[in-house]
Amino acid sequence: MKIWTNGDIAEDGAASVDIADRGFLLGDGVFDTFRVTGGAPVRLDAHLARLRAAAAAFAIPVPFADAAIDAAVRELAVGNSVSDGVGRLTLSRGAGPRGLLPPDPAEPFAMMAVAPAPPQTAAPLRLHVSDVVRPSGALTSRYKTLSYLDNVEARRRAAAAGFDEALLLNERGEAACACAANIFWLKGGVLHTPALECGVLDGITRAAVIRAARAMDIPVNEGRFPLHALTNARAIFLTSSLLGVRPVDSVTCAFGAVECDVEDETLAALKTAEAQA
Repeated sequence: MKIWTNGDIAEDGAASVDIADRGFLLGDGVFDTFRVTGGAPVRLDAHLARLRAAAAAFAIPVPFADAAIDAAVRELAVGNSVSDGVGRLTLSRGAGPRGLLPPDPAEPFAMMAVAPAPPQTAAPLRLHVSDVVRPSGALTSRYKTLSYLDNVEARRRAAAAGFDEALLLNERGEAACACAANIFWLKGGVLHTPALECGVLDGITRAAVIRAARAMDIPVNEGRFPLHALTNARAIFLTSSLLGVRPVDSVTCAFGAVECDVEDETLAALKTAEAQA
């Protein structure tokens, strides 16, 4: 498989990461993942803007132009025979001396891969409420950083318990997000989703769904919700660049399971609208 590193494309076996790279050693870096359709990146401008915002938050230099990334995605898609798949762009601060203080100046290391999407079905997802806490004030909750271990552990525990995904709550017990997706629910004729201040990633697909809902005159409530706010929800769904809009069959927690209508007409309309946006 061909990959892109700091402007060059080569076979993955020829690429290497410095053993002093801070992304590898400390999680000192950011990334973004995007869908590839017909050999072209989907909503790449939004993904690169989010990655640049994350890099700026941590004072990590960005060593590439957006146009170069767009061209590289298309070249990788051809070289790897990927028509529909997934791209991931990873940016590390680069190699540095031992210790936490970043080197100045930094020599950032960027890497990108385009590959077929992981096998998955369109089946509704079964969630459980995780005991892994999503800290609302943490920078790692607001940005896609290489420090992803909480998400990994929450997903591992969900799978070990027989569920597809986990719903993470913040330190106040408010609904936040899934391990790698935003969450929405329809209740009382309103589309609800946790506000960014709850420790929520500003999802690209999340934004697309909110725009679609408002265009359909569906009221949208971005707020702070205790877990019991999901009780009696008409429909629940997750969103991400890879999932699109994915219905949730049930959410299991200490007070039982919230079961949902996976064929809700409004949910289906939002799913169609996001796919066509």
